[in-house]
Amino acid sequence: MKSIRMALTFKLAALFLGILISMGFCPVKTEASAKVIGLYSVKVDSGYLALRNEKAYDSSNEIGKLYTGDYVLPIGSTSSSDEYWYVYSYDQGKLGYVNSSYLVYEGRLKNEEYYDVKVDSGYLALRKEKAYDSSNEIGKLYTGDSVLLLNDSDSSYWIVYSPDLMKAGYVNKDYLK
Repeated sequence: MKSIRMALTFKLAALFLGILISMGFCPVKTEASAKVIGLYSVKVDSGYLALRNEKAYDSSNEIGKLYTGDYVLPIGSTSSSDEYWYVYSYDQGKLGYVNSSYLVYEGRLKNEEYYDVKVDSGYLALRKEKAYDSSNEIGKLYTGDSVLLLNDSDSSYWIVYSPDLMKAGYVNKDYLK
Protein backbone atom coordinates (compact mmCIF):
# COMPACT_ATOMS: atom_id res chain seq x y z
CA MET A 1 0.00 0.00 0.00
CA LYS A 2 2.84 2.41 0.91
CA SER A 3 4.64 1.74 -2.41
CA ILE A 4 1.40 2.43 -4.33
CA ARG A 5 1.05 5.79 -2.58
CA MET A 6 4.71 6.64 -3.34
CA ALA A 7 4.27 5.73 -7.02
CA LEU A 8 1.08 7.80 -7.21
CA THR A 9 2.81 10.75 -5.52
CA PHE A 10 5.70 10.64 -8.01
CA LYS A 11 3.28 10.42 -10.95
CA LEU A 12 1.28 13.40 -9.67
CA ALA A 13 4.47 15.41 -9.11
CA ALA A 14 5.65 14.61 -12.64
CA LEU A 15 2.22 15.54 -14.05
CA PHE A 16 2.20 18.83 -12.10
CA LEU A 17 5.73 19.67 -13.27
CA GLY A 18 4.74 18.87 -16.86
CA ILE A 19 1.75 21.22 -16.60
CA LEU A 20 3.91 24.02 -15.19
CA ILE A 21 6.47 23.63 -17.95
CA SER A 22 3.81 23.58 -20.67
CA MET A 23 2.38 26.81 -19.23
CA GLY A 24 5.77 28.48 -19.44
CA PHE A 25 6.71 28.27 -15.78
CA CYS A 26 10.29 27.08 -16.08
CA PRO A 27 12.89 27.51 -13.43
CA VAL A 28 15.29 30.19 -14.57
CA LYS A 29 18.73 30.76 -13.18
CA THR A 30 18.99 34.34 -11.99
CA GLU A 31 21.71 36.29 -10.31
CA ALA A 32 20.42 38.02 -7.24
CA SER A 33 22.73 40.86 -6.46
CA ALA A 34 22.79 44.12 -4.63
CA LYS A 35 25.10 45.24 -7.42
CA VAL A 36 22.23 45.94 -9.84
CA ILE A 37 22.64 49.48 -11.07
CA GLY A 38 20.03 51.60 -12.82
CA LEU A 39 20.77 53.56 -15.98
CA TYR A 40 19.11 56.94 -16.55
CA SER A 41 18.80 59.23 -19.54
CA VAL A 42 18.60 63.00 -19.55
CA LYS A 43 15.38 64.65 -20.70
CA VAL A 44 15.30 68.43 -20.98
CA ASP A 45 12.72 70.47 -22.92
CA SER A 46 15.36 72.85 -24.25
CA GLY A 47 18.96 73.70 -23.58
CA TYR A 48 21.03 71.43 -21.37
CA LEU A 49 21.25 69.91 -17.91
CA ALA A 50 24.30 71.17 -16.04
CA LEU A 51 26.73 68.68 -14.56
CA ARG A 52 28.02 70.36 -11.40
CA ASN A 53 30.80 69.89 -8.88
CA GLU A 54 28.42 70.81 -6.01
CA LYS A 55 24.77 70.26 -5.08
CA ALA A 56 23.69 73.78 -5.96
CA TYR A 57 22.41 75.85 -8.85
CA ASP A 58 25.29 78.22 -9.64
CA SER A 59 26.86 78.96 -13.01
CA SER A 60 30.34 78.87 -11.44
CA ASN A 61 30.02 75.18 -10.48
CA GLU A 62 29.18 73.83 -13.94
CA ILE A 63 31.68 71.23 -15.15
CA GLY A 64 29.75 69.89 -18.14
CA LYS A 65 26.60 70.03 -20.24
CA LEU A 66 24.22 67.09 -20.68
CA TYR A 67 21.59 66.98 -23.40
CA THR A 68 18.41 64.97 -23.98
CA GLY A 69 19.39 61.35 -24.62
CA ASP A 70 22.71 61.47 -22.76
CA TYR A 71 23.16 58.68 -20.21
CA VAL A 72 24.15 58.90 -16.56
CA LEU A 73 24.76 56.34 -13.88
CA PRO A 74 23.64 57.41 -10.39
CA ILE A 75 26.26 56.80 -7.73
CA GLY A 76 24.86 56.20 -4.25
CA SER A 77 21.40 57.25 -3.11
CA THR A 78 18.68 57.82 -5.68
CA SER A 79 15.94 58.98 -3.36
CA SER A 80 13.19 60.86 -5.15
CA SER A 81 13.31 63.43 -2.35
CA ASP A 82 16.91 64.36 -3.22
CA GLU A 83 16.98 67.28 -5.67
CA TYR A 84 20.57 66.58 -6.76
CA TRP A 85 22.05 63.16 -7.50
CA TYR A 86 25.74 62.33 -7.80
CA VAL A 87 26.21 60.65 -11.19
CA TYR A 88 28.77 59.44 -13.68
CA SER A 89 28.18 60.98 -17.12
CA TYR A 90 29.09 58.62 -19.95
CA ASP A 91 29.09 61.46 -22.47
CA GLN A 92 31.30 63.75 -20.39
CA GLY A 93 33.39 60.97 -18.79
CA LYS A 94 33.03 62.80 -15.48
CA LEU A 95 31.50 62.51 -12.04
CA GLY A 96 29.25 65.30 -10.81
CA TYR A 97 25.84 66.41 -9.56
CA VAL A 98 22.68 66.86 -11.64
CA ASN A 99 19.13 67.91 -10.89
CA SER A 100 17.31 64.56 -10.64
CA SER A 101 14.06 66.03 -12.01
CA TYR A 102 15.52 65.75 -15.51
CA LEU A 103 16.44 62.06 -15.33
CA VAL A 104 14.38 59.19 -16.75
CA TYR A 105 14.94 55.59 -15.62
CA GLU A 106 15.94 53.42 -18.58
CA GLY A 107 16.40 50.10 -16.81
CA ARG A 108 19.23 48.03 -15.46
CA LEU A 109 22.76 48.73 -16.65
CA LYS A 110 23.79 45.95 -19.02
CA ASN A 111 27.19 44.61 -20.04
CA GLU A 112 28.90 45.74 -16.88
CA GLU A 113 32.63 45.21 -16.70
CA TYR A 114 33.76 44.39 -13.17
CA TYR A 115 37.34 44.14 -11.99
CA ASP A 116 38.70 42.60 -8.80
CA VAL A 117 41.04 44.52 -6.53
CA LYS A 118 44.41 42.86 -5.90
CA VAL A 119 46.83 44.47 -3.44
CA ASP A 120 49.78 42.75 -1.75
CA SER A 121 49.02 44.42 1.58
CA GLY A 122 46.87 47.20 2.92
CA TYR A 123 44.24 48.71 0.65
CA LEU A 124 43.70 50.43 -2.67
CA ALA A 125 42.54 54.01 -2.16
CA LEU A 126 39.41 55.20 -3.92
CA ARG A 127 40.10 58.86 -4.66
CA LYS A 128 38.11 61.95 -5.62
CA GLU A 129 40.91 63.08 -7.94
CA LYS A 130 43.59 61.52 -10.15
CA ALA A 131 46.44 62.02 -7.74
CA TYR A 132 48.28 60.16 -5.00
CA ASP A 133 47.40 62.28 -1.96
CA SER A 134 46.02 61.08 1.36
CA SER A 135 43.67 64.08 1.50
CA ASN A 136 41.73 62.92 -1.59
CA GLU A 137 40.90 59.41 -0.33
CA ILE A 138 37.15 58.71 -0.19
CA GLY A 139 37.23 54.97 0.40
CA LYS A 140 39.32 51.86 0.92
CA LEU A 141 39.21 48.82 -1.37
CA TYR A 142 40.72 45.51 -0.34
CA THR A 143 41.87 42.40 -2.20
CA GLY A 144 38.79 40.56 -3.45
CA ASP A 145 36.55 43.63 -3.65
CA SER A 146 34.88 44.12 -7.03
CA VAL A 147 34.47 47.44 -8.80
CA LEU A 148 32.54 48.45 -11.90
CA LEU A 149 34.72 50.05 -14.56
CA LEU A 150 33.27 53.38 -15.71
CA ASN A 151 36.17 54.95 -17.61
CA ASP A 152 39.58 53.57 -18.58
CA SER A 153 40.79 56.41 -20.79
CA ASP A 154 43.59 57.51 -18.43
CA SER A 155 46.86 55.55 -18.54
CA SER A 156 47.19 55.45 -14.72
CA TYR A 157 43.89 56.24 -12.98
CA TRP A 158 40.57 54.67 -13.94
CA ILE A 159 37.13 55.80 -12.78
CA VAL A 160 35.33 52.97 -11.00
CA TYR A 161 32.20 52.44 -8.93
CA SER A 162 32.31 50.37 -5.75
CA PRO A 163 28.89 48.80 -5.05
CA ASP A 164 30.00 47.91 -1.53
CA LEU A 165 30.97 51.50 -0.70
CA MET A 166 28.27 53.02 -2.96
CA LYS A 167 30.92 55.46 -4.17
CA ALA A 168 32.72 56.20 -7.40
CA GLY A 169 36.16 57.65 -7.84
CA TYR A 170 39.63 57.14 -9.21
CA VAL A 171 41.90 54.16 -8.55
CA ASN A 172 45.36 53.19 -9.74
CA LYS A 173 44.56 50.73 -12.54
CA ASP A 174 47.63 48.58 -11.78
CA TYR A 175 45.75 47.06 -8.82
CA LEU A 176 42.73 45.87 -10.81
CA LYS A 177 42.60 42.36 -12.25
